[in-house]
Amino acid sequence: MASAGLTRLTMIGLAAPAVAMAALTMPLSTFLPEYYANYIGMNLSVVGAIFMAVRLFDIGIDPFLGGLMDRTRTRWGRYKPWLVIGTPVVMIGVALLFLAQPGVGPLYLLAWLFVVYMGYSIVVLAQLALTSAQTTDYHQRSKVFSWWQLANTAGLLAALSLPSILSAFTKVDRVVVVHSMAAFVLILTPLTVAITCLSVRDVSATATAEKSSLRDYFALFGLKSVRLLLLTDLIYGLAIGILSVLGVIALVSVKHLTLAQFSLQLSIMFITAVISTPFWPKVKMEKHKILALSGAIYTISLFIVWATPPGTTLVLLFSYVFAGFAYSAMTMMPRSMLADIADERLLDEGVDRTALLFALFTGIYKIGQALAIGFGFIALDLINYIPAKGADNSAATLKGVIVIYCGVTSAMILVGSAIILFYPLTAARAGEIRAALAARKPAPASEKSYATAEVAEGPA
Repeated sequence: MASAGLTRLTMIGLAAPAVAMAALTMPLSTFLPEYYANYIGMNLSVVGAIFMAVRLFDIGIDPFLGGLMDRTRTRWGRYKPWLVIGTPVVMIGVALLFLAQPGVGPLYLLAWLFVVYMGYSIVVLAQLALTSAQTTDYHQRSKVFSWWQLANTAGLLAALSLPSILSAFTKVDRVVVVHSMAAFVLILTPLTVAITCLSVRDVSATATAEKSSLRDYFALFGLKSVRLLLLTDLIYGLAIGILSVLGVIALVSVKHLTLAQFSLQLSIMFITAVISTPFWPKVKMEKHKILALSGAIYTISLFIVWATPPGTTLVLLFSYVFAGFAYSAMTMMPRSMLADIADERLLDEGVDRTALLFALFTGIYKIGQALAIGFGFIALDLINYIPAKGADNSAATLKGVIVIYCGVTSAMILVGSAIILFYPLTAARAGEIRAALAARKPAPASEKSYATAEVAEGPA
């Protein structure tokens, strides 16, 4: 493990692949299912079932990949080789999945969707584990992951803006959007991974690791810090997933935003997240308290939506300034905290489980996102919401949509914020863990020299 001496170039390099991977997640969840149903001509239920099945199966792949990464030994380090391996997997999968033409069948979609998710998991897990390994400093980790958050949000914003940019030059339909997003990801993925490999030193090469099993995977739940962080993130992820699923219905159908205003709202949220990201690492609070605070702030935006009469677009758009401000911390802090937990596990077990921990974290997040789809549509069915265009939904039903969108999700987020307040791994405890690890085994000469590197400021 390295010291806190990280240059600006290193932190940019660590964050770079998040731009490409975030740009990939946008069309995967928003445009591609509709593309296969309407343009390719597959049955909508079949498309939905395939996406759900691959997503759930992919959860089981993450611990296997994390275990492989943790015991990898190469002269280039532990995680950088996996970034290189994952790049062509992503590119081949995206090319064949996004550029498919009418006539392909369900097995084609199943196979290449699995390849894309496999490549995505490899790149994301390798990047997060590599980032975690760069520093042992409690607050510096927040700064490092703030760069990751900037890159992740920038990728989402770029993908969201691409259709609007293209519309200025050509007629845009679903085919143009999906194909252009594929080209965007195909260019960004090798470029950003190359930036990482050329600018970042993989300091994990000398850390200890051994073969991981499913028993090791489930043993991670033995730490109270793991249980509380994962439970909080599961609740946050489920709530935000429901907000994503019901967003168009609640804000366009009930609050009477136009689709353009809805897109603008998302852009405001992501731009605010980018602007506010450098703020959170400077807050002199424990990470878990920042996470709890960000959840409480997020609910402010939802209460504004609930209280705003339909058609009051300016107030609704402004509400997502609060959401973006909170979103940056809600996604950044758990990853910084997980890096501290990796040290705690290393002290207790004597084995580095960094990638396995991030695999567990990623899997829990995927469960929350998968459950959000089912929960959101089941809830709409229970209140008798009719999704057909022009359907005459009752006032009680429309009120029920807002209760689910604002009230239920706010309650969930506040519960998650309350849970994380009991998180035991404070800054003082993290310092004790690092001191104990340092006393156990002297740092290699390569790490000692790295510790003298000049400390650069973060994205502020």
